[in-house]
Amino acid sequence: MKNIGIVINPKRASRSHDTLNELRNLAQKNSVDLFMYQKDIAEILGAKYIPYDDFIKSMNIVFAMGGDGTVLYAATKLIGTGIPVLGINLGSLGFLAGVGEYELEHAFKRILNKDYVILDRDIGLLSAHSKNVDQENIPFLNDIVIGWGSSSRINTLELEVDSESVGIFTCDGMIVSTPTGSTGHSLSNGGPIMHPNIQGFGISVIC
Repeated sequence: MKNIGIVINPKRASRSHDTLNELRNLAQKNSVDLFMYQKDIAEILGAKYIPYDDFIKSMNIVFAMGGDGTVLYAATKLIGTGIPVLGINLGSLGFLAGVGEYELEHAFKRILNKDYVILDRDIGLLSAHSKNVDQENIPFLNDIVIGWGSSSRINTLELEVDSESVGIFTCDGMIVSTPTGSTGHSLSNGGPIMHPNIQGFGISVIC
């Protein structure tokens, strides 16, 4: 485990100098190279800047440093690469960023010793169809929201599951979430919290 990629929330980085210094010292002490494609922060961390296309080809693991949003951002960027992501929480509550700043050294040593378990997370694939636009396939790790955006218009949406009609809803929109995304927008809309091992989607109507 010699190449560790770093993705960090820039706003959190400015408030986490001690943690960044600790990570830099741990890497130097253990002859581990840190890489980033965020050029402006790479210098602060003492990491090597590398273009994004090269970044996703050469990392053994990626540390997503920030909150859940940073973990989701990094994981989405790495879909299809097989590179594991470790969420490191920089300051606030997080469901996905499972390692606190005070646990960084312990987690770092376990990774070097290959003493860890990789947990797979299911993703969804949104296929968007339009009369005037070619079909667009968008992978998502957390959720998708169907609605009119900033418009105040009411939507009429028909829901089908496995080609069978579930119902027609007059609503502001609909949220389709993966188990990973069930603690985000869906939860704030009254949706269920889903165990990560559930192979399914949560659907909640925005009233």
